[in-house]
Amino acid sequence: MNSRGVMVNGKKRSMISADVFGSACFTFQKGRFSKLYGDLTRVDARVDISSASALAKRIFHAIRRSSGSNKTDDMLGSPRLNLIFQQHVAGPIVFKVDSRFQVSGGKYGAQMEDLIYSLNYSLRLLESGKVVAGYSPKRKEGMVELRVFEFLIFL
Repeated sequence: MNSRGVMVNGKKRSMISADVFGSACFTFQKGRFSKLYGDLTRVDARVDISSASALAKRIFHAIRRSSGSNKTDDMLGSPRLNLIFQQHVAGPIVFKVDSRFQVSGGKYGAQMEDLIYSLNYSLRLLESGKVVAGYSPKRKEGMVELRVFEFLIFL
């Protein structure tokens, strides 16, 4: 080992490295939450890539595996998919389903990491606050939150 590099598995590696991460989002919304009931339907989808180099290695190993190599997967290279569905029920109440998946090249393609069902009650007095009651069947836990500064922007 010298001052210009580090030995890793018998190979000389640079002490300086970089990686790329990113997200891609898509939102569809119908309605403006201004009528008494059923006036808002919203779907949000976001794909997060935490490490482009790990994803590239994962794809390379998947190609090699199809030709006979058997290497274990690096979960850091697995993209994550977040899907959120919201539906206005009545008055200030909105039903929301928030799901998170880890996309993998395995047998099933995607594995659910979390699922949360919730009811949101918008507080008219605070204009930017809401009460949220939710339940996660995967974690078997419920929660109630008071969110004071949460803004909805409708285009």
